[in-house]
Amino acid sequence: MGLFEVFGLGVVHAGDAGEARARKLAPPETFFAGDALALLLAARAGDAVRLRNLVANGADPNSHGPASASKAVPQLTLLGYATYWNDERAMGLLIAHGADPLFEARQEDGNAFLLAIVRRDATGLDLLLRLFPMTQIPAATLSEIAFSALGFNCRPCLEVLFRQGLPPGIEDRAHYTLFMTALLREDLDMAEWLLVDVKVPLTAQTVRGVTGPNMVQRALTDDYRPGTPTYARYERFQAIMAQRGVKFPVETAAQIRARLQLK
Repeated sequence: MGLFEVFGLGVVHAGDAGEARARKLAPPETFFAGDALALLLAARAGDAVRLRNLVANGADPNSHGPASASKAVPQLTLLGYATYWNDERAMGLLIAHGADPLFEARQEDGNAFLLAIVRRDATGLDLLLRLFPMTQIPAATLSEIAFSALGFNCRPCLEVLFRQGLPPGIEDRAHYTLFMTALLREDLDMAEWLLVDVKVPLTAQTVRGVTGPNMVQRALTDDYRPGTPTYARYERFQAIMAQRGVKFPVETAAQIRARLQLK
């Protein structure tokens, strides 16, 4: 079981409030010992001098635990622990002394940003981005963070990302935008927010010739029956796109592939 399953995917939604609660995190001693524990306790106490001395004497700010030789044991970093509690002071001190928010103790456990997103913790994500600006995050990693926020249906996380400078037209490796991916997920509320409020660009084209406009067009011509609520939603999407200058009918993905001789 990975760290996300322990502290992320186990969240439950509390009624209509949409709040997510994960199991309570165990005390630091459950995860860390020795210099690692001393680093975390110094950071949480705001003791920058002790923290600096510990690092100078070889303590690793990217320490993680609990100690185990098994790859199956989930690992939590010092920064991940501080982020869980939204401890801005500890987070800032750890980052200032070398803790890397992009560090992954295990690939399955992700980095501090992804831990916040899986927990639907927009506050923790915002703190991380204020302490470690988006300009320091490689493009591919930033895309992973953004699409993870969409995948975990954390609109507050996406709002934080956009407020902190995420490009509305960010794409994944196949050149899908967040809007296009929301359509694939049939998350039409999210798709409408991205289209209307975020105003994602409509010019993206995937490696298979898929575009936002031709996805909407196909939904209306091939996928849904006129008069159904879903059909009406797609009609709205098409009307919004037309207002933004898209001229329907647009090329289908198949037509684009034929024109560009894509296999």
